[in-house]
Amino acid sequence: IDATGKTNRDVFSSTGGGKVKLTNIKLLGGMSGIYVEVPAGQTSTALVELKSVLVKGAALHGIHIVDGNAAKASIRLDMAKTKVFENGLGGLDQDGVLVEETGGGKVLITVTDSFVNDNAGDGFGVNESGAGDVKVTIAGSVFLSYGANPNNLGNPEDGLDIYEENAGNLIMTVTDSRFNLN
Repeated sequence: IDATGKTNRDVFSSTGGGKVKLTNIKLLGGMSGIYVEVPAGQTSTALVELKSVLVKGAALHGIHIVDGNAAKASIRLDMAKTKVFENGLGGLDQDGVLVEETGGGKVLITVTDSFVNDNAGDGFGVNESGAGDVKVTIAGSVFLSYGANPNNLGNPEDGLDIYEENAGNLIMTVTDSRFNLN
């Protein structure tokens, strides 16, 4: 799906809850490449599965998953053979991937054989400000070159930037992966 130059709408957007599964698709341009909002009343885990997906050139976040108004739902993101690059040049602090969980749920992320490169903000950001844990598993993936936004040079960016606030733990396993030029 090519939305190059169309920065007033997301290329793919889901706000109804449930499972999102994208396979073998290219998402180019747009406001965000993928935007998933978990509804405020949802209590089940919001699952986003990406396999062989390309997200490139979004003006804001390449992939943005956020719970609505402190939903009690957990967020689970599974990325396999996915490429996220050259996103976020249309605003300040726009990440390649950003997952935000503000309610009582937890965040579960698995990234395998994926490539996250040259995004304007953080390569991969997680903000968990509720009571739940953050569990991240990364294998066979590459995170390269962040903070490419010339409008935001005073705010250094990271390949992987995880915040776990309030009650909860950060549990992370990284194998056979690279974080370079961050």
